[in-house]
Amino acid sequence: MIEISAIVLAKNEERCIDRCIRSLDRSIFDQIIVVDTGSTDSTARIVEQYVSPRVRLVNQLWPGGFGRARNMAMSLVQRGWVFFVDADECLVANQGEELVNLLEGLQADEDAVNVVVSPWIVDSSGYESPAPGRILLAQGNIAYFGSVHEEPRVKDSTLGTIRSVVSSIRLTHDGYTVEVVQQKNKLQRNSELLHHCLEEEPNHPRWLYEQFRETLWTDPVDLLERRCLRICQGGNGGVAQNLSAESSWYYFLALRDLARRAVRDGEASRIAQSAKRLESLNPSSPDAVYFHFLAIVYPYLWVSGTPSAGSLESFKDLMTHLNQLIKLRRSEMQFEAHSLHPQGANIDALICAYLEVVGMSRRAEEYRSAIAGSWSEPPFEANSIISR
Repeated sequence: MIEISAIVLAKNEERCIDRCIRSLDRSIFDQIIVVDTGSTDSTARIVEQYVSPRVRLVNQLWPGGFGRARNMAMSLVQRGWVFFVDADECLVANQGEELVNLLEGLQADEDAVNVVVSPWIVDSSGYESPAPGRILLAQGNIAYFGSVHEEPRVKDSTLGTIRSVVSSIRLTHDGYTVEVVQQKNKLQRNSELLHHCLEEEPNHPRWLYEQFRETLWTDPVDLLERRCLRICQGGNGGVAQNLSAESSWYYFLALRDLARRAVRDGEASRIAQSAKRLESLNPSSPDAVYFHFLAIVYPYLWVSGTPSAGSLESFKDLMTHLNQLIKLRRSEMQFEAHSLHPQGANIDALICAYLEVVGMSRRAEEYRSAIAGSWSEPPFEANSIISR
């Protein structure tokens, strides 16, 4: 039998701590530990109502960062697996058997000490993405690094490298709604903690990317381009071909975000430029495919205020590209956990846009009604084209 401990870090979480604890099925977890790092509201009093032999409340001073806080909390568990659940999250019901079977299988592996499991986070809009590793052996070879946007790393590289597993376990999360972000001043808090990360590891691609992402929608594009280049230059002399695997990953994410910014700004030339840069790094990525085909159709999305292919030559070209895109979609594109949309809803929205542009609106509606996911980033809204 395996043991599983749930750990909840909390500070001033009276809004949501009760529902979080209630979501943690006692038949799954051998113990639930709530670590309060200095609440001044009623968080501790709410948790005290649940205190029992299997539910503990531990008061600890805030250690200055989330990585240290997780490591400190993990030291409270002597054996078995730890599952970190944030206070503004809830474990989706009826996943106990699945979780136990998953961890029993992983524990049997020789490299279990290096395993870290990512659950899926379902935010308040319904968007799903994998969380950085949350489930790991309490006495394993993994610790958390970083004051914010903390990431798991191996403590002793002689024992092996980290093995990341994306599970199907799901948590709901509502901690980044506009209201909550403003109430808890999360943007300023994260910015200050990220500054500490960069002081400790000034060339680490993760922190450089998080700095880039923090102001993606507000800073001038030329400044974002310089920050993107810094990710590329971390010990590589700015040569993309010589990037480490980690730097290459975050450089790709930054280029992808620049493409998203170009779409938001409505600049067709920058969309096309971004698409080419993404293709040069990873031409088979679904995200590179998405921006490649979006760059082609984008100039036709708003002709005389409505989607239109314009000339007969343009119509033929767009039909060719549409057929190529549909063929790629049917070929079971390898969507990944960190793709723009893990199930490819953005590709489906793009197919609908092509159908509308070539005058096949009825087909677009039929396609739209048959797909499961929804994509609402510009230039789409619920898979439909947004009017400018």
